[in-house]
Amino acid sequence: MNLPHMIEFDVGYGDVLWNLLTAHVSWSDITYKDAILDVLGIRIDFFGEEGYVGQKVHVDFPFIKEWGISAYQEVENDLVGWFTSG
Repeated sequence: MNLPHMIEFDVGYGDVLWNLLTAHVSWSDITYKDAILDVLGIRIDFFGEEGYVGQKVHVDFPFIKEWGISAYQEVENDLVGWFTSG
């Protein structure tokens, strides 16, 4: 499985006030650290409820203990450019 090395998206209110409330966010050079798995943290509980025939199963499966991601972030906002342009 290949994880992305670049992600971009726009956030804001679109055409409101000439797009001044819109920002373009991009992450590049995304690197991933190896995940540390926690197979000892798995917990399985069997329980029944009143009026229910049989048992229910609850599985708590926190498989990833630690995982790191790093990237360069760039945010472009027209509001800042509008105030700083001469």
